[in-house]
Amino acid sequence: MIGVDDQRKINYVTKCHPRCYLRDVEQECIGHSILQYCHAINKRTGLCKVCGCNWKKHMHISYEYETYITHVAINNTNSQSVLISIDERIHALR
Repeated sequence: MIGVDDQRKINYVTKCHPRCYLRDVEQECIGHSILQYCHAINKRTGLCKVCGCNWKKHMHISYEYETYITHVAINNTNSQSVLISIDERIHALR
């Protein structure tokens, strides 16, 4: 789970068919019936060719998250000043 604009969202690790072009599929709706026609789904078994799950456990997601790590140099040696600097940085990023 990650926070996005005061909402909790799942960061899905496996993206079975990231460039799926099916039309009329409701976004972020697990088991939408049109998903059974996705190229990643075996038409005979109804199972995903990538992860092996049933198409009913899949959904379209219209977003992708990227994580960036930024190193910030803090020149203060006083531990209280360091904590204040960190709190100010966190507040500025919100």
